[in-house]
Amino acid sequence: RQQPLQNLSEDDILRWNFVELTLICPLCNRAVSSNCRKSGACVRFELWQQKGGVRMRNDFSGYPEPLKNYAAYKLTVQNCSDKTVSEYLLDLRTFSRYLTLVRSGTDVNVQTMKECDISGLDMDFYRAVTQDEIYSFITYAARDRGNSGASRSRKLSAIRGFFRYCTVKRNYMEINPCANIESPKKKKQLPKFLSLDESVELLSAAKNDTESKYWQRDYCILTLFLNCGMRLSELCGIDLSDID
Repeated sequence: RQQPLQNLSEDDILRWNFVELTLICPLCNRAVSSNCRKSGACVRFELWQQKGGVRMRNDFSGYPEPLKNYAAYKLTVQNCSDKTVSEYLLDLRTFSRYLTLVRSGTDVNVQTMKECDISGLDMDFYRAVTQDEIYSFITYAARDRGNSGASRSRKLSAIRGFFRYCTVKRNYMEINPCANIESPKKKKQLPKFLSLDESVELLSAAKNDTESKYWQRDYCILTLFLNCGMRLSELCGIDLSDID
């Protein structure tokens, strides 16, 4: 199906995320492709197309429809990375499985959590979530799973994001059960870093490794890491057209 980018609403994007799309760039008037560099929208919508369709169905086939819709929103509207969305969904899957077992009176253990099927859950299941259940899940994560404060905070962040999406963005719910829940305190740690001498030594090692045909690439990678503080995913995503 072909559709101009400027005519796509958020509902269109979410509804079409699990089917193959052919999108027309409004600037160059042709189908979005990896060769199109005239519009940032081209590249972004191509990314949305690649992250939808078969790949999404394969990766998230066991998830309930509300979580799939949330994944579509994170990938398409917020343009989050695959890794970020996967981590959010893993935490939401654990949360959903825990609630399913607790509500059914089933013992919560490693085996029952692994075997718990949540694919049939609908919005009524999530509308019934209470603050007490969320607190109970955070306690379970700490005592039974041994999660650190940072891990529990990440889980709560995933739950918060999902319910904020359901209440504010999509109006599926009227009350957000996470509204007044505080995040667990994180243990403060000093960042680990290289000293100036260690950085120079690392660059020298890469520069003097002339036996490797990739020494110039490695030197460039290390230089960008040390001077820009960028993430690995950001470095890998650099294209020649991004360099001024």
